[in-house]
Amino acid sequence: MVVSLGNAFSLESLYEEMKGIGPNVYGGAVKATSPTFAPAPSGMPSLLAQWLEATNRQLYTHQAECVEASLAHKSFVLVTPTSSGKTLSFNLATLSHLVDGQSTALYLYPTKALAEDQLQTLQGIDDALHLGLNPRRYDRDTPQADRILIRDTSRIVISNPDGWHIYMTHHAKWEHFYRNLKVVVIDEAHLYSGVKGAHVAQVIRRLRRICNYYGSDPLFFLATATIANPVDHAHALTGLPDVHLINRSGAGSAKRIYLVLDAYTEGGGNRVLQMASDAVYKAAGEYPFQTICFAQSRSMVEKITSTAADQHPGLSIESYRAGYDGDLRAGKEHKLSHGLVRSIVTTSALEVGIDVGSLDVVISAGYPGTLASLRQQVGRVGRSGSAGLAVIILGSDPQSRYFATNPKELILGAPENATASTLNRYVVRDHIRVAASELPLDRHEPFVQESVASRSVFDALVRDQKIMVSPQGTYIAVNASGSPIAPTPLALKLSLGGISNSEVSIIDNSKTDVTVEVVSAERAITTLFPAAVHFHDGTSYAITHCDWPNSKLYATPLSTSDLHTDPVVVRSVRSIATGQIHAGVYARRLVQLSEVSLQNTLVGYKRTRRLISGESEVVTRKLTPQAVTLRSIGVSFALAGGSSSSGGQELFSPAVGHTLAQLFTNVAPLVAHCDPRDIVSIYSDDTVWVVDNRQGGSGVAEQVYARFSSLIRYAHKVLSSCGCTDGCPRCILGGRSNVGTVDMSKGETVKALAMLMALAAHDEAEAAKAAQHTLHAMGSAIGSQNSRPVVSLHIPVASAS
Repeated sequence: MVVSLGNAFSLESLYEEMKGIGPNVYGGAVKATSPTFAPAPSGMPSLLAQWLEATNRQLYTHQAECVEASLAHKSFVLVTPTSSGKTLSFNLATLSHLVDGQSTALYLYPTKALAEDQLQTLQGIDDALHLGLNPRRYDRDTPQADRILIRDTSRIVISNPDGWHIYMTHHAKWEHFYRNLKVVVIDEAHLYSGVKGAHVAQVIRRLRRICNYYGSDPLFFLATATIANPVDHAHALTGLPDVHLINRSGAGSAKRIYLVLDAYTEGGGNRVLQMASDAVYKAAGEYPFQTICFAQSRSMVEKITSTAADQHPGLSIESYRAGYDGDLRAGKEHKLSHGLVRSIVTTSALEVGIDVGSLDVVISAGYPGTLASLRQQVGRVGRSGSAGLAVIILGSDPQSRYFATNPKELILGAPENATASTLNRYVVRDHIRVAASELPLDRHEPFVQESVASRSVFDALVRDQKIMVSPQGTYIAVNASGSPIAPTPLALKLSLGGISNSEVSIIDNSKTDVTVEVVSAERAITTLFPAAVHFHDGTSYAITHCDWPNSKLYATPLSTSDLHTDPVVVRSVRSIATGQIHAGVYARRLVQLSEVSLQNTLVGYKRTRRLISGESEVVTRKLTPQAVTLRSIGVSFALAGGSSSSGGQELFSPAVGHTLAQLFTNVAPLVAHCDPRDIVSIYSDDTVWVVDNRQGGSGVAEQVYARFSSLIRYAHKVLSSCGCTDGCPRCILGGRSNVGTVDMSKGETVKALAMLMALAAHDEAEAAKAAQHTLHAMGSAIGSQNSRPVVSLHIPVASAS
């Protein structure tokens, strides 16, 4: 067994040696903090209080606050760092309602590994307290012979949203469980963002409908990584009007040393693979530290693992990612949790996965896309109270380029918003049909009346005879002949991972039509084409033939990995006449959030081959245009100034508009919890658009609208902090270009952004003065009537209508 030697001096020596791996952009440390404790709340059931005392457990202040909220019948969202005792927090809060011997609870987890860890924890508690909980996992791996017993006898059921979406269609079999349901726990709630979040939000609303039918009204306890909008996100996921925020952690933290390295190479490339392999070897080979390395894809995991093992024979290293079969995964998890391997290379599967014991060093091989995700990774070290070292290796993507010049924000910057949109009419449509097959729908119930999208979709489903009125005046889901549809087949056709259920299979020509991967048709139609290069599990494939009518793409494996293709897509956007959702003003210019029609037309591709010399050979090819039109959500920013402008209108050249469009594409993921591919920006008719690139929208545009001033500030920082003259891959040209070969201007755009920010700041100051004057006048008037003090209010300058 490998023994961890978490010595601060040795970590600092390693830190100094790690500096030699590549260019350093930041180094520093965050001091350790001491924990704060609180007594067990007076209303906690005596059985639980006695168990805490018998096991010598002290409650952190936030753990006690969770129990207090639970006893006060408040739903809550818990936002504390990794390794702060969140599991005990919501377990105590839940068990406070389950000591009666009758009540039930549902736990929803995003991964099997987490669910299994929680099952072991709850079984240990049940064995100690004899509560008769019989906690059990209920998922697709649960044997059919066990399911009836679980439904009838288990008072805590552990599952996942994808499974429960299906199991709810059999709610009559769960009547006893639903009638007594007191608590629903949703762990790692920040993962339910984007399209997945939109689906999970509808699943939870269907769950609440079923609970209401059986006479229960459960509390919801959510736990999440640090995000900017935990209460709003909890509301979006659950539909509950009031969710109590618990975000003051009482858990202490160990000293953490940070080193940020830059793997960028001139021309837009990067050395992340080699630098990560070197860092793993230095920490776990030259030094005896337990090390975990996070990579951004399955193929990168395998490449780092094989590179480190090939270059350093004898290195104790193991890869871990999603996609392993059960036995292989179990074997790897055993080695990791028992310390039988010194270094682990993994995807985000272990950000929230199994307990892999005490770790000393974490290496993030590439920026993971969000600060919330990065902090989950960094939080894997120092769990035992000893110091930890975090090495962050930045690549060539636009977000990495931003943090390369603003590295302290990786540690101290505000996290992104999570998104769980209820405006995606395609997601809402499918779940309304499933809900109407589970239980008859009333036109006036909250599930239908919650949003503009739900109301309009309901009316459309009635008009299209997808749901029909019953003799009782309620609505049920029907098939083409008007007969009622059973809920399970409808639910099985609805995947929570996407918007369209249309998929295409990539077939390997060299292996007698073996399916390589199944991908979304929505994305494939503009990214996969004859001659396109597709990467899967460490292998490059060239698409040879597209059989769209039969949903099949044929491919041949390539012997080289130095070739890749990028689609050339022409985009156009128009606002839907009745689609305005919100409108506001920034720098005297109109900012609108509205429904839009987005057309993506594939017109060609660029093929790039990396030469032995290190240079790249780029060839452009044309294709027969192929268009896909999406109905989505977008933010528009009118550069010419709107009717609210006072004084002259400042005119910006088209070059500024095109530059802003590319910048917004690059920096939008810094304000919204999203994949960069989920955003496109377009300049047209003196307007810059930021559009959600998913059918119906994933919630990204709403977050961009809510944090539009931050989007402008990030764009200005990216441009003004780059030392180039005319724009380069570090600033304007990084990432995916949405603007083709149009002219762009760095200098003009820096001036334009500075002017916009100054104008917005001036208007905000003037508005604040006006607000204070109004409040003072109101206070004087009120004071003359009854000398009561005036409460100071903050009035936003550009509030949404």
